[in-house]
Amino acid sequence: PVPLQIPIRGKKELVGIVDVVKRKLLTWNTKNEGFSYKISPLPENLAEECEVKRFELIDCLSGVDDELADVVIIRNTLTDIETEAVEKAIRRATISQKIVPVLLGSAYKNTGVQMLLDAIVSYFPNPLERHQGLESFEGDFIARVFKIMHDRQRGPLTLFRVLSGNLKKNSKVTTGRGGSEVAQKIYEPLANEYREIESVSTGDIGICAGLKTTMTGDLLVGNSGILKKLQKKFPKVLSYEEDGESAADQQSPGSLFSVETKISDAVYFCSVEPPSLSQQKALEIALMQLQREDPSLRVRYDETTLQTVLGGMGELHLDIVKSRILSEYKVDVMLGPLQIAYRECLDVESARDALSVEKEIAGSRQRMSIVLSLNQGKKEKFSVDTSKDAGEGLTSLRPKYLSLIKKGVLAGLERGPKLGGVVVDTFATLHDISIGPGAVDSFVIATAAQCVQKILRDAGCRLLEPIMSLEIIAPGDLMPLILPDLSRRRATIQEMCPKGEFSKQLRVHAPLAELSNYSSSLRILTSGR
Repeated sequence: PVPLQIPIRGKKELVGIVDVVKRKLLTWNTKNEGFSYKISPLPENLAEECEVKRFELIDCLSGVDDELADVVIIRNTLTDIETEAVEKAIRRATISQKIVPVLLGSAYKNTGVQMLLDAIVSYFPNPLERHQGLESFEGDFIARVFKIMHDRQRGPLTLFRVLSGNLKKNSKVTTGRGGSEVAQKIYEPLANEYREIESVSTGDIGICAGLKTTMTGDLLVGNSGILKKLQKKFPKVLSYEEDGESAADQQSPGSLFSVETKISDAVYFCSVEPPSLSQQKALEIALMQLQREDPSLRVRYDETTLQTVLGGMGELHLDIVKSRILSEYKVDVMLGPLQIAYRECLDVESARDALSVEKEIAGSRQRMSIVLSLNQGKKEKFSVDTSKDAGEGLTSLRPKYLSLIKKGVLAGLERGPKLGGVVVDTFATLHDISIGPGAVDSFVIATAAQCVQKILRDAGCRLLEPIMSLEIIAPGDLMPLILPDLSRRRATIQEMCPKGEFSKQLRVHAPLAELSNYSSSLRILTSGR
């Protein structure tokens, strides 16, 4: 993050902004809700602070932009650099994703909004600077969905940006995950109004009505042939491993065309219940729609507790979900206590066991014996023993049953024996199998899952807790208060370095379990400094 502005605070509110790049003071007219503003030279009391921040900005930029670094070396200074050269360096570094420009303001009072819009024009790439990988797809429709909204009159609305080609209304589109839908209507967004149009083309942002399964982050193409062309051109990017992670580096050129957006695992989860059974259906609809809009919201049904469980990226995330369910769907849900999403891992290097099950289902006798081993490692979660010691049952195993066993193994790894967390860094190997005639699919899946669970219980698992990275900037004289508090929270100090003349910057790793309401605790501890 690279700050480009300095806030000027009054007694209770933001009264102005210092433009560090242009060395100007911006003040807004509060009488007309900030729609007009004034640009003034910097007064002496602000000029010194601006020069310090500008020095830090150019120092940072010269470390990531070679052209600006050459200018700095030739002139042997970090202060006497023209505004135009700094702006061009910010643009190049932003487009190459080496920095993130940080601007400030208040949307409610329109303070700083104008500067934000100017920065978008100045620092973001225009359509002529689009990704070079699109050249071979000229004319083919390719788009990326960046938002899903649910409108009571129009139904689900899909917001997307066209990367290549054009899309006409009533055209068929294919998602990167497979499946086709019809884009019944296309709208052009004009602030909070939508104007129906016939088509959208390269570089445009459009809104499509009629797509029922598309999710935020999906790749949209005109037909399956285009998807195959993408897979051929960027095979690694469109080839996903079992755990859903791309096999290619996410910074590679083809990452623009990834089939799905990689979503981090949830770090908090809690149960959710409607106020009455009559509102259960409304809650299910709300969760289904919210999950389409926000793929980082995880929803699952726990068969052990018979509860619906929500997973989210933090306390605030789940609070917002609860608030939206109430305000948009009129369901006053009850959330259970927040729990941290611990993971579990096999406690031994390898463990092997066998399980034989015989039971009657719907009048039919079901029989199955299976031999599995679990091993530590990050390989594919399921494989078949191909050594000379493999059981004879593997030679005649039908592909259908192999697929069912794999489903059962993956299901068994979803719940560890300690706290029910997902078992990670563990893979299973099938050594032998015997399935009686007429075995139903559910029985095969359940038996494989039971065998995995049996091995996990007998071998034992250890807990893995989420670790958070923190960055704390505070006056140096407060460090004797902050450091002991972090130590009590089991934090590990990674780095402590000066930040400006009087402040210090701390980078630490700490367990998530110890950081509940930490921002509030830190403000109290430091008296808001």
